[in-house]
Amino acid sequence: MARLTFKLDTTQAVHDLDRVRGKVRRNCQRAIAESALNIQREARKRCPVDTGNLRSSIQTDFRIDRLGAEVGTRTFYGVFQEFGTKPSPGRYVPAIRRRIKTGTHPGVKARPFLRPAAEQERPHFIESLRRAYEQGARKR
Repeated sequence: MARLTFKLDTTQAVHDLDRVRGKVRRNCQRAIAESALNIQREARKRCPVDTGNLRSSIQTDFRIDRLGAEVGTRTFYGVFQEFGTKPSPGRYVPAIRRRIKTGTHPGVKARPFLRPAAEQERPHFIESLRRAYEQGARKR
């Protein structure tokens, strides 16, 4: 009796796929790092400066696989500068059922620096990711 076999050897295809995936990954890592550092640089330019502490605290942290990054500040008041604060009308004293003026604060107007820096970089980041994928997927 004749025997018919059909064998698929995907070793080369898997190897090629891993090579392409590696190229795309490296290109994406490069694009992410470049954009994150651009955001950091622009945020430092836009940052309100009094003592320089806020500006110098802006830093970039990369994920272990370098496929993600966070740009931010470690100061507690960075969020107040970015988003502002609402006015404080004073302290309510239940014993006299009124607000007293001690502790009033007019609030702080928002002076965003991180969000505008990220929005400015967004189109460049999307384009660099598109190029990273196309270059990595191109067969050489």
